[in-house]
Amino acid sequence: MLSDDQKKLIEAQEIHRHEFRKTLEEASTAVSKKANDVVAEVKEEKAKLGTQVMAFLNSSVGTLLLSSVVVTGGAGLIQQIQHNHDNQQKTVSN
Repeated sequence: MLSDDQKKLIEAQEIHRHEFRKTLEEASTAVSKKANDVVAEVKEEKAKLGTQVMAFLNSSVGTLLLSSVVVTGGAGLIQQIQHNHDNQQKTVSN
């Protein structure tokens, strides 16, 4: 059988464990809430960024930028095709 001192010690340990568990659960809840808030903020910022990019691309300057990139890329592609064709013609004629 356990003595009164041992019973009191066990009771004190159980109380300490219960308080510690309660503290950990509170901290876990707070961390989870903060993490959810951060995730929501990140999603909101992503949506803002996407909206801002689309707004820019739909503006006059954005359209000018996109069209210049497309025209320059197309011209570079055509030039590369012509260069390869000329090299093939030189190889065939030699």
